[in-house]
Amino acid sequence: SQPVKATINHMQEKVNTILNKSLSNPDADPKEHALIFEEVSNTIKDDINIIQDVVKALFEPLNSEKNVSITSEVVHHVYFAPLKQNIITLIRYSLKDIEKQLVNRIKEGFEEGINFRLTECCKEAITKLHYLTTLHNPYDMLDCTVHIIKLLAATKFEQKHCTSVGADDLLPRLCQVVVSSSLPSICAEATFMETFMPAARALGEDGYAVTMLQSAIAHLANTTV
Repeated sequence: SQPVKATINHMQEKVNTILNKSLSNPDADPKEHALIFEEVSNTIKDDINIIQDVVKALFEPLNSEKNVSITSEVVHHVYFAPLKQNIITLIRYSLKDIEKQLVNRIKEGFEEGINFRLTECCKEAITKLHYLTTLHNPYDMLDCTVHIIKLLAATKFEQKHCTSVGADDLLPRLCQVVVSSSLPSICAEATFMETFMPAARALGEDGYAVTMLQSAIAHLANTTV
């Protein structure tokens, strides 16, 4: 309804004001940007909870468990559409050191010819990782990340049987995909997902997938070839 839309617009303007103030000073200490991101994320989480409560109060049929989930997904989709890009930029400012380490690691990987060892499965995962950066709804981003992990976790044999690999085997594959993707900004995308992951999606395969991606990023940022 119009009142709900007006409320969302007001909330988005409020968040954009905070974001623009920080983004106007990109050379500030990453810790300062991190504090502002914390303020922004807390504001956004409060906003989303308020919107969902208002929608449930106005439209009682949406109060069932299934409809609450659908409503949450729609609210996230609408809320983040105009904000996500600036949020990612702010996160990148706060993770400047980690992103720099990833840039170096990616350069080293290409010098070592990492792309010559890519399987078709890894190539598809790289395509999906690039697609992930075009999404703004945390729900869609989580679905994409889970798909990437499932791609890398399945080992296919000639008999067309499929077995799942453990985390110890999955991590090197995921690291290879991250390096080969040439997306140092993926550290910001992962933080965005981790921060704004709906509580209902935090457990199970969604939370596991984001944790694995964060683990790969942390591993790459702290190691060399």
